[in-house]
Order: sequence, then C-alpha cells, then structure tokens
Amino acid sequence: RVERGLELYTILVATMERGALPGMDSDQQQSLHQLCHILLGMLKASSGMGDAERHAHVLEVAPYFRANAWRIRQLFQLTQGNALEASSYGRRVDLLKLQQGAELIGASGVEVVELCSAIRVGELLSLRSALEAVRGGAQRYPGWRALLALGESEYAALQMDWAGALAHAERGLELAAGQHLCCGMLAAARVRALCGLGRVAEALAEAQAYTAMIARDHQQPALELAAAFGAALSAAGRHAEAFAQLEAAAGQAAH
Repeated sequence: RVERGLELYTILVATMERGALPGMDSDQQQSLHQLCHILLGMLKASSGMGDAERHAHVLEVAPYFRANAWRIRQLFQLTQGNALEASSYGRRVDLLKLQQGAELIGASGVEVVELCSAIRVGELLSLRSALEAVRGGAQRYPGWRALLALGESEYAALQMDWAGALAHAERGLELAAGQHLCCGMLAAARVRALCGLGRVAEALAEAQAYTAMIARDHQQPALELAAAFGAALSAAGRHAEAFAQLEAAAGQAAH
C-alpha cells in the first residue's frame, strides 16, 4: 500500500516542520526527519516519481546522508531505464560510503529496482543479471522470494516458455499471499502466461479477479496488470474494451 505509506510519511514530515514532536529532543527529531526523507525518496524513486529528487536534495546537505541522496537518484534512473546514469550514481554512492566509513541508513533496494526495470524493458541479458542479484538476496530476505519467482516467470516468458512462466508466477503468488508489493506484477505474469498457452477465457477471469482484489485491498494499482488485462481482452476479440483498458492505464501512468 505504497500510496498510504507515502501519505503517512508526508504527514509526519509536515508535522515535524511545523514544530517539535512531544517527547523528542532536537537531535532525535532531526534524525527522524531525515529518515522520513530517506523512506519517501526511496519509495518515490522506486516508483519512478520525479518528486524523489526533492528528498534527495534535503539529504544531500546532511553530511551523513549524502550517500542516501545519491542512492535515491540511482533508483530513479533505474526506473527510467537509464542504466549508464544509474551506474555512475552507484559509483558515487560507493565513494561516499568509503568517505563516511559507514553503511547507508536503510536498505538500498537497488537489486529489486534493477529487476523490475529489466522486466519492464524486456531485455533478456539484463534480466538474467538482475535475477542473480535477487537470488542472492532471497537467501537472506524471505520477502524477496516472491520477487525472485516474478523474475524467473518473466525470464521464462521472454523465451516463450509459457508453461514455465505460469509455474513460476503461481509459486510467486503463493509466496506473496496477496500482501506483497509485487502482487500486481505477479498477477500480470500469470495472465500473460495463460494467454500464451491459449487459455484466454481463464486469463480474462483471472485478470478481472486480480483487479478487483487489488482495488478491494487498497493496494497500489499495477499498470502491468492493466496491460495484461488489455492483451487478454484483445486476444478474446474484444478490441474496443482492450483499448479502453489501456487508455485508462496510460492516463493513470501519466499521473
């Protein structure tokens, strides 16, 4: 529920900027203020929101948070498909970490954004490289296992292995249990795999069910699912409905 998280962190930042929080001294409040900017910046950058730069700018003037500022910029460039720019920013992060003699505050999330970026671009070699990084993280972080299944499903789909893509997507959905950030992307992978296998009626039913579930649970809408839904409608010969579905998704993406 990224939108709700953004809303709450934004309210907390605004509250701190209006005055002191009860029970906190100035140093504690300043640390909390900077941490909120890290979280807001990373959430927005990983969602491709240009407003992430505002949070990076706040952090850049704080000596111990400059590396976090450039990590946010790196994440944003990855979502835009600017791999060279992102790599340059990543090297700057590494240099600042050495100068500070400390790790970044909070998890980096670079591997996850690299995986999602490679999936959206649809480039086989980039996806394979990102999968290796996420595979290592999945051994340490259980929450990454659903992401790994997503990447493996998309990797199989790029090779037209629709049965393999479906198996990985279904495993990911079981791991996600309807409460994971990548639920929408996993649902989209399953719908596309069903279409690839010629099971169009089933794909349509699943697309409708997943779309309703995401709306019911107030999760962040997945544009990938909207696109897969549109493709399933088109495969069923319902081209006008497919066009309307994609037009609505495009309008949503523009905001």
